Order: sequence, then C-alpha cells, then structure tokens
Amino acid sequence: EKFVHFITNGLYLTRVDFFDDRFEGDYTETIYKTSELIDCNGVKATKSLHTNKQYINRSAYASCWALGETESMAHWDIYGGGKNSVAIKTSIGKLIKELEFYNYNNTENTEVDRRNIIIQRFSRKVAAKISYIDYYKQSIDIAKWHCDDYLNRLLSKHHGYAYENEARILYDFSKYLPTSTYENGSHMSQEIGSGFSIPVNSKNLLTSVIVSPRADAWFFDVINNILISNGFFENSLNDILKYSEFRHSPSEKSA
Repeated sequence: EKFVHFITNGLYLTRVDFFDDRFEGDYTETIYKTSELIDCNGVKATKSLHTNKQYINRSAYASCWALGETESMAHWDIYGGGKNSVAIKTSIGKLIKELEFYNYNNTENTEVDRRNIIIQRFSRKVAAKISYIDYYKQSIDIAKWHCDDYLNRLLSKHHGYAYENEARILYDFSKYLPTSTYENGSHMSQEIGSGFSIPVNSKNLLTSVIVSPRADAWFFDVINNILISNGFFENSLNDILKYSEFRHSPSEKSA
C-alpha cells in the first residue's frame, strides 16, 4: 500500500508526533534541570518546556531514510511490516534534486489549494543526518545547542536508535507560527493533518526496489506488475527490481 502510494502520489511525510518515539523533539535532561539558568529561546519554566515540545512535534513533518550501501536485517524485521514488503533505494543527491524541483499543481479544490499554499510558503525544508545522543548525560553545550534552533531537537534521537543510521527529510513550520497558536487550540496541523505527499517523480528518484528476503514468489510478480503499469522498464530499467541479498546464502545459490 505504501509503495503504491509512493509510485502514484509521491513521497509521504508524517507529522512527527505520530512517530512511536517518546524522545522525538525533546530537550535533554540538563535543560529540565537548569531551565531557570538557560535561556532556551525565552522558554524557561518546565511546564512551558513540555508545551513547547508538543508544539514542535505537531509543527514538523518527516520522511525517514536509512543511510548506507548495504541492507539491514534489523530494518526488515522492524519496519518491513510483514514478510511481503519492499524497500526503495535512492541517493541523497536524487532525493534533494526531486524536492528542489517539486511544485504543487493548481487544483480546483479550494481546500487543497489552501493546504498546498501553507506547505509551500510556511515550511522550512531540511535534509540532514540524525545525531544520536544520550538525553541523560549530555553536556551543557549540547543542551544549549538544542535551544539554539528547534531543528536541532528534531534532528536528534536517543542513541539507542543509532542502528537506524537515519537521514531525515523534514518540513518544519514552527518558525512561521507563534507558540500561542498551539496554546489557544488553533494550530497549523489542523490545516495539514497527520501528513502530506510531495509529488516527486519516482522514475527519477528510484535506484532500486528491493523485495523482502522472506517474500512469497507471487509478491515479486505483483511488484513487477505495479512498476510496469506505472511506466517503468521502458528505458533499460529492468534491473531496478531485485530480491534482498538476505534471501539466499552462498551455499543455496550454488546448489
């Protein structure tokens, strides 16, 4: 389902507060302990820090990618969503190029137009590698770094997630809307919702489509047909679809 959405609708970004990571957008423990001593963009009281975290997480949307040339069996197990799944591969250069050239088409739907205008004009767009930190043992310098810019918190994760080796496409709206809009119950996320798609050209973006090592044989054919029906394989792209390197061991291949 997600793969078909990507091929037909583009790259989907999810609102950060929907991620299953309670450290997302959080300050380090140092900030909560010294909030009266450190000026964190004018936010000092502990209660305000909690409110600010909620606001930031509801103001940012992300697409998460794993960096590296090789596959990770842990990623298949954790993020595959079942044995019949795929991973898509691209390069940072291709991804950034597609995002730079992306532009929403005008529609006759006033609500869609309003939503797209908000996304285009009021977001700060970033592509960056995640920093993995210990939220309980960070120095005062790291704490201040988290205060210097909201993005530093959105681009940090607990060091227990370091195996992900994540890079993130981030659309951040927090700089363009005052915190009071969240406290008053009206917020930009009500306009955009839980996520949105960027209509990138998947043909330009994809380097390969990798089928799960545990996938049924029929599933490979299904993915192949989806690619064919969406115009792939017309320009010597027939090598874009492949099985995971974990599907067969050397002895199995040589048998």
